[in-house]
Amino acid sequence: AWCEAHPNVLVYGEVYGWVQELRYGAAQGQVWFRAFDLRDGTTWVPHAEARVLGAALPWVPVLHEGPYDAAKIEALAEGPSTLHDKHVREGCVVKPLTERTDSHVGRVQLKIVGSGYLEKA
Repeated sequence: AWCEAHPNVLVYGEVYGWVQELRYGAAQGQVWFRAFDLRDGTTWVPHAEARVLGAALPWVPVLHEGPYDAAKIEALAEGPSTLHDKHVREGCVVKPLTERTDSHVGRVQLKIVGSGYLEKA
C-alpha cells in the first residue's frame, strides 16, 4: 500500500528470516522486511526525511546518531543482533545524515562487518 501511494519512490531494504542460515527467530516460511533507504527518482532521500516519508515502513534499527567516532562504531558492529538476541550482529552501516558522494567510493555509505560475524562465516 505504501509503494502504491508513493509510485516514484523506491524502497531499498533487506528481507530476513527464513531466507538464510541466520533465521532471527523465524518459523519455517516466515520472512520479514526492513527498509534502510528511499530514493525519489534519481535522488537519495536524506535519512531524517526518509524516516518521516516512510514512517509506515518497518525500518532497520538505528544504533547511533551523532559525530563519527571510529571506536564507538567498531564496538557497535559487534555483539548480539538487535533483531534477535540469539544471533550475532552482522555489523553496522555508517552513513552521513546529509547525503554526499566521494570521488573514490561514490555514495558515502559503508558497512563495517563485525568480526564475530566473520568468525562464524
